[in-house]
Amino acid sequence: MYLRLFFFILFLKNGIIQLIDISTFLLEKEFWFMSNWKELYPMINCRRSSRKYDLSNPLSKDQLSEITDFIKHLEPLVEDIRVEYRLVERKKTTCRFGEYVLVIYSEKKPRYLNNVGYMFEQFDLFCAKMNIGTCWHGLGKPDLKEWHGLESVIMITLGNVSSKIEERDLTKIKRKDVQAFWEGDIIEEVSRSTRLSPSACNSQPWQVKQDNGVLRVYQNNKNKSIIPKKYRNFYHSIDLGIFLCILELSLINHGIEFNRVIEEVNIFEDIYLVMSYQLDGLIN
Repeated sequence: MYLRLFFFILFLKNGIIQLIDISTFLLEKEFWFMSNWKELYPMINCRRSSRKYDLSNPLSKDQLSEITDFIKHLEPLVEDIRVEYRLVERKKTTCRFGEYVLVIYSEKKPRYLNNVGYMFEQFDLFCAKMNIGTCWHGLGKPDLKEWHGLESVIMITLGNVSSKIEERDLTKIKRKDVQAFWEGDIIEEVSRSTRLSPSACNSQPWQVKQDNGVLRVYQNNKNKSIIPKKYRNFYHSIDLGIFLCILELSLINHGIEFNRVIEEVNIFEDIYLVMSYQLDGLIN
C-alpha cells in the first residue's frame, strides 16, 4: 500500500524533467517514510514554540544520540544542496533560552531557504514526539558563522520542558482561518493541519489555490508582518519550506497521491508561485 503513496517531479536547471518512482524512493528512504512519517503527523497538532525550558533536567546522552541520528535521515526538498549542522550549548550563541541550539548551515543555491525549512521542520516534529521543546530562532547569532565552507542560516533552540507536549486546543491557537489563505476546493483535514504551521513572527506568509486537482502554493511577501521588508523574503522562504513539509505530511497521512513540481520563482514579486501539486485522489 505505502509503495503507491506518491511520485516526485522536479524541474532541473537544464529543463529536463526527472520522474522518480516512489517505490524505489521508499526503499532508499525506508527510515523516514516507513517508520517516521506516520509518527510525525500527529505532532503537528502538538508542537509549539518553547521559550521556557527545564534546565534542571538536561537532555540525556540517549536523547542527544536519538536527535543526531534522526538528523542524518532528514529528507531534503532539493537533493543537491549541501546542508550541515552543529548541536552546541546555548552559551555558544546569543540565544537567551534553551539548553542546546541547533545551528543550521547551507549552501546558497536556489531554494536553499525552502529546503532548510522543509528539512528541519521534520526535526521540530520529531523533538515534539520525544517531548523535547524547540523554537525556531532567527535573530540570534552562533559562535561560528561559517562551518565547512557553509554560512549559518538559522538556529533552533531545544531542551527538556516541564510539561508534556500534547495536542493543543486548536481554538486558542493564533492562526488565520483556512478561508483566509486557501482558495478553491478545500481539503478539510489537510487545511486544518497546514493552518498550524509555525512561521517567523507568526506571519503565515502562504497562500494556497486549488482547482481541477492542482494545488498551488504561493509565498506572500505583502503579508502583514512586523518583519522589516528587507528581511521578509529570507524568513518567509524558510516559513514556506516549513509549510510544505507539513502539507506533504498531511497529504501522505490522508492517502492523497500527488506529483510535486518545484516552480521557477521570481523573488522580486510580492506574491509568487513556489510549488504545484497534481493531486491524484485518495488511496482506497
